[in-house]
Amino acid sequence: MGPALSVSSGHYYTCAVKTDGELVCFGNRYQGSSDVPIDLGMVQAVSSGVSHTCAVRVDGQLVCFGSNEDGQSAVPPDLGPVLAVSAGFVHTCAVKADGMLVCFGDNAHGQCDVPADLGPVHAVSTGSFHTCAVRTDGQLICFGDNRYGQCDVPPGLGTIASVSAGAVRTHAVKPDGRMVSFGLET
Repeated sequence: MGPALSVSSGHYYTCAVKTDGELVCFGNRYQGSSDVPIDLGMVQAVSSGVSHTCAVRVDGQLVCFGSNEDGQSAVPPDLGPVLAVSAGFVHTCAVKADGMLVCFGDNAHGQCDVPADLGPVHAVSTGSFHTCAVRTDGQLICFGDNRYGQCDVPPGLGTIASVSAGAVRTHAVKPDGRMVSFGLET
C-alpha cells in the first residue's frame, strides 16, 4: 500500500488515504463500504462507518459510498465544499467550508438534529446514535441518544482540542493533552 496520511476503520474494514491522495480500502466489502469508486480522484480525508464510507476530495467535495439504507450516503446536492466528515453507525455529519455542521441519514435518536445555536465548528465525531462537535471557540456540544450520558458534557469542561464519539461513550482531549470521558463505563 505504501505510506498513508490518515486511516479510518469501519465495521470489519479499513480505509487509508495514501500520501499521493489515493484512497485504499480493504477488508470486508459488506454493502460496498470498501468499494472505492473508480472516479473518486484524490482525497484529503476519510471516515468509515459501519457499512458506508465518506471521503473528502481535495476540491472539498464529499463523496459517500456503501450502504444508503438510511440515507447515510446521500450527500445533500447543495452541500458545497466540506472541511471534515464523520461517518457514524447510520448517519453522517460534515463540517462545511463556512464551519456550519450538516448531518444526514438516520435520525431516530436526534443525532442529525444540529442545534440551531451551534454556530461554526472545526471538528465533528459521530457515535452510534449521537454526534459531538467542537465549536470554533473550543466548546464541546453533543446531541442525539443520551441513554448512557454520552451527550452529558461535564460542567466546566472548558475548551477542548479534539473529540471522539464512540458507541455509548464520548472522549474529549483538552489542549493540555488531558483526556475527559463520559457515558457508559466499560
